[in-house]
Amino acid sequence: MTVATSLIPGLGEIIRNGDSKRRAEALRRIADLFFEDATKLRPHHIEMFDEILLELVVHAELIARAELAERLSPFANAPRVLVGRLAREDEILVAGPVLRRSPVLGEEDLLEIARLKGQGHLLAMSERRALSPDLTDVIVSRGDREVVRRTAGNHGAIFSESGYGELIRRAAQDGVLTLAVGQRDDLSDRRLKQLLAGSLDVIRRRLFDIVKPSGILYLSWRVTDNADDRDAKGRLYAAFDPALVLAELKPAAVLLDEEAVSASSGKKIHRLVVKKPGLEIRE
Repeated sequence: MTVATSLIPGLGEIIRNGDSKRRAEALRRIADLFFEDATKLRPHHIEMFDEILLELVVHAELIARAELAERLSPFANAPRVLVGRLAREDEILVAGPVLRRSPVLGEEDLLEIARLKGQGHLLAMSERRALSPDLTDVIVSRGDREVVRRTAGNHGAIFSESGYGELIRRAAQDGVLTLAVGQRDDLSDRRLKQLLAGSLDVIRRRLFDIVKPSGILYLSWRVTDNADDRDAKGRLYAAFDPALVLAELKPAAVLLDEEAVSASSGKKIHRLVVKKPGLEIRE
């Protein structure tokens, strides 16, 4: 019997010989004690709860463990060893809540789980508020289609250079992933060019609707600087209202004559001048 369990009369007996119902009730009551004063507990108190709850959770049924994981997931001072154990469970109902939200899990914990566990665990991790480049490297490498799509759509995820390259490589075979990558704030001109180059025409046209006008304008002219490629330039004009382009490009030097700005009402675009560092285009 541990020091912690000796402080609670009858708990040792419940742990050793109690039936599942008695253990579940003990787990719930002791967890309630933690949640009642969680914000006021000192480290040695949390260690005591960690020790007691660990002994109980081993014998608890699935629903009781899942409920505990859900309740613990938002707490920054949740019992650390217990949260780590719950996160490593094979049952995603238990591991999922803490993998998605728990601030207690450190980088090493997450990397270990990402390398060893299945797609359900990776999918849960893909929803965390922030993902490091080391973690996204593992997720993109091991994850299935849904995992990678969800990770690409997470704007708190940071990708290494190689990780982003793998993301774009996989996007060439996945239109949904292409669109998810196309909406990322960290999508550079170079990466956008790679994304466009590997996408089908129908996906490429959809990208014109979702990528920021400043980025797509800049890149489209670089990609279509061949004077014979009028079709792509035509799609560019069709994709954006020049007045919206002007609003998006305010930080840059943009000149539109009156007829161009009024193109949204049906007039033909006669002149469009876009000036960005190292770039001046007149049409």
